[in-house]
Amino acid sequence: MKRALLCLCLLVASVCVKAQTTAAPSLLNFQGRLARPDGIPVANGNYSVRFSLWNAVSSGTERWNQTISAVAVKNGTFAVILSGFPVNVFDGNLWLEIKVGSDTPLTPRQQLLSVAYAMKANTVPDGSITAAKLNNNFLTAGGDLTGLYPNPLLATNASSLLKVSGGH
Repeated sequence: MKRALLCLCLLVASVCVKAQTTAAPSLLNFQGRLARPDGIPVANGNYSVRFSLWNAVSSGTERWNQTISAVAVKNGTFAVILSGFPVNVFDGNLWLEIKVGSDTPLTPRQQLLSVAYAMKANTVPDGSITAAKLNNNFLTAGGDLTGLYPNPLLATNASSLLKVSGGH
C-alpha cells in the first residue's frame, strides 16, 4: 500500500513539474452582459461583436482586435474565448473595447487587470528559477526529487523509483 501511494505521489509530482514548463494557452475567457441604455438586456440571439485591446482608456493605439460573428446572447449575457494575440501584446496596460454590430463602441473601455498570483509570477524574470530558489531546497544538487520528501527513507525510495521509471 505504501509503495502504491508513493508511486501515486511521484506521478503527481512528475505531472506538476511538467505542467510548469508548458506555456500558458494564448486564450482569454471573457464574459459580459449586453443591455440597452435603460438597463434592459438585449434580445436573445446571435450578435456580431468586435473586441479590441487599446493602450489607453480613450483614443490611444489599437494593439489587437478580433470580431466574432455569432456571439450567443441569452438574457443579455454572453461568454467568448478570445485568441490570436500577437507576441508582447500584454506588455503594458491595456483596455478592452467592445463594439456590437455597426453600433458605436461601448464606453468606457474596460481595463485588463491581473489576478493576484499573476502579479507574484510577474516578479520572477524568465530563466531565473534555480534549485536554490525553490522552497526548502526542493531539488538536490543532482537534480532529483529527493527534497520533495521530508522523511529520509521516503526520499531515498522516491529517488530510486524516479530513476528506475526514467524520470527527469
